[in-house]
Amino acid sequence: MKRLILFMTSLLVGFGGMQTIWGAPPIPRAFSLAVVSDIHLDLDKLRNALGDMTAQNIDALVLVGDSCDGQDHEYAAIKRVLATTPRPPNLFFTMGNHEYYASYHKDGGEYDEMGFPNGETTRKCQARFNRFRGADPDGPVYYDAWVNGYHLIFLGGEKSRMDDASLFDDAVLTTAQLSWLNVKLREKATPGKPTFVFLHQPFPHTVSGSRDATSIRPAGELRNILSHFPQTLFFSGHTHWELNLPTTHYTDKSSTVHMFNTSSLRDPYNTRDVPIQRDMSEGLLVQVLPGQVIVKGRDFLGHAFIKGQVYRVGIPTGR
Repeated sequence: MKRLILFMTSLLVGFGGMQTIWGAPPIPRAFSLAVVSDIHLDLDKLRNALGDMTAQNIDALVLVGDSCDGQDHEYAAIKRVLATTPRPPNLFFTMGNHEYYASYHKDGGEYDEMGFPNGETTRKCQARFNRFRGADPDGPVYYDAWVNGYHLIFLGGEKSRMDDASLFDDAVLTTAQLSWLNVKLREKATPGKPTFVFLHQPFPHTVSGSRDATSIRPAGELRNILSHFPQTLFFSGHTHWELNLPTTHYTDKSSTVHMFNTSSLRDPYNTRDVPIQRDMSEGLLVQVLPGQVIVKGRDFLGHAFIKGQVYRVGIPTGR
């Protein structure tokens, strides 16, 4: 009987409002979300992706950092697109390294590396990001939300190279944020029910393009916290590496956490770490079904799923 159930489950198809398996009644979709990153102010590709997501009946959209260079006029441009384009009903952002890049622009103008930090501070950039997402400007850049009964947790780097040049573009998570995360992961935690965690930067030496020695500080402590919650799925951006790679999904024996690279909405990169020389726009569509999560790579320009990029993650029941 167990083999029959597993076989029938493997025949799940589609991302619409109802899921069907051969020889069985339709199973209602519990929850779905789109996860994209690295828009870098490409408003045309953003509009296109929003239209594609709307057609797929997505419940929530998470933009995992690097939406723009963190300038007021850039945030305003993104807001105009979001206000005038059909989109998923729930929308969330995380803080990427480029949200601190107003420091490379003089008076909201062109890129000016020589003038760094151009009168900016880390705190100014954080306040601007928080206003953009509709939060208290003086609040933290990390937060959480519940959608359709599912827990979404958004982490964010709290320091930048304006504080210390040696930080480069790494995500620095303070003790306060890590303590907060530990508490949030326990909140209403239910066996068999996934928790979704988002951070722009990936863990080093895990998913595609994460070959740097650092990218999260402290990576070991964050990974240890997440490893105690095997129902967690972790999504990151930053590398831009395309989805058509075996390392889009990563997990290992030392960590029960499933990690996913989200490629780039604007310009996916190849394994040589350079933009692919054809027009591309990629992201992930995620669907929750009883006892499992299905993650699929999506080609937003082709309005199609990416062949071979389907991952089924069983959620531990604790029994």
